[in-house]
Amino acid sequence: MLRVGSRAKVAPEADRVQLVAVTLGKRLFGFDIHEVREILPYRALARTPRPPGFVEGIVEHKGRLLPVLSLRRRLGLSEPGPGGRAVLLLAWEGVSLGISVDAATQVVGVRADELMPPPPQVFGIRAEYIRGVVTLGVRPVLWLATSRLLTSAEPITMVE
Repeated sequence: MLRVGSRAKVAPEADRVQLVAVTLGKRLFGFDIHEVREILPYRALARTPRPPGFVEGIVEHKGRLLPVLSLRRRLGLSEPGPGGRAVLLLAWEGVSLGISVDAATQVVGVRADELMPPPPQVFGIRAEYIRGVVTLGVRPVLWLATSRLLTSAEPITMVE
């Protein structure tokens, strides 16, 4: 499993961006490595009463209870079958939470000038939810705008 958290080895450079690449089915998404605190194997979550549709539950981690959101549900995708999944523990702008994904695959480092601006809409996701697009081999990686994606109340529906 991908390990994140040894920040001393990751020297930020002004002209480079590092993303933690995650999968949902065959699609690749990226989260800024500076927002990802840890990657945990998926485990059973405690349910909460009347959560928003994209909240899976809560998880206890290091003495704290954190909400866990499903990226699949947030993007309007069907749930996968049983199998390995992962939870990214994210922290940004004073908010900490978990987000479940199919898998965290690798850290992608790119030069800032290699990032392409998002088109108006990709796979049904509007540009306001995407910070940029980079290719990994021939596959696009959508760098998600964490704050906008996770705080917006409006539904987001991807094309499957």
